[in-house]
Amino acid sequence: MGLDRRPGYTANLFYFPAKGVLHIFFINYGTDADSGLKQVFREFQDELVALSLQ
Repeated sequence: MGLDRRPGYTANLFYFPAKGVLHIFFINYGTDADSGLKQVFREFQDELVALSLQ
């Protein structure tokens, strides 16, 4: 029995050249679906980006 390697990921890229900051978030589609992780991930992403721009 082989591993299931179908595509199931996406990515968000944030680039702030003036700050020298690059963030790449690789996200499993399940995280971005209607799951309990969707809001947790978005809050994490927003907080990290805000901290990076300080």
